[in-house]
Amino acid sequence: MYNDAAFGFAFPTQFRHRHPGLGQHTARDSMCLAAAVAPWKPKGKRGLRRGITGYLGTLIMADAFQDREKAFEAKFKHDQELEFRARARRNKLLGLWAAETMGMAGGGAVAYARQVVAVDLEEHGDADVIKKVLADLANHDVEMTEGRLQIKLEKMMDIARQQIMTESSQ
Repeated sequence: MYNDAAFGFAFPTQFRHRHPGLGQHTARDSMCLAAAVAPWKPKGKRGLRRGITGYLGTLIMADAFQDREKAFEAKFKHDQELEFRARARRNKLLGLWAAETMGMAGGGAVAYARQVVAVDLEEHGDADVIKKVLADLANHDVEMTEGRLQIKLEKMMDIARQQIMTESSQ
């Protein structure tokens, strides 16, 4: 049972102070809740205010942490999308460069670049892209090593990131 004199301890089942006929909680319910969750036993009205403030401060902090977590998740998602777009752009640039090196022009070069982008989507990592481009370059009698192609891939990644960042800032 709720003790008005102590006003410092109440069980959650005792928060049943309602307006007659309206079915709404009163301010007394909030005070009981604040008194129950406060880390100290409030004394008088001043202590009760501290209890409510402490409880509301805890709620506000929880909301702040949830907002921060959502912001981090949104940033991570955005960064992953940008990284995916940069990798696709890098592969397209590499495909266009390889097509030009092999002597392709126009629609053939664009089609080859699309093939290189599609190859990267099949497996994780750059090994599949390097393997395809090396094999195609070898078929067209173009001399290229895996190390040189890896360096070219890294340069294309820098260019792709710059292009993506420029596009996203506009």
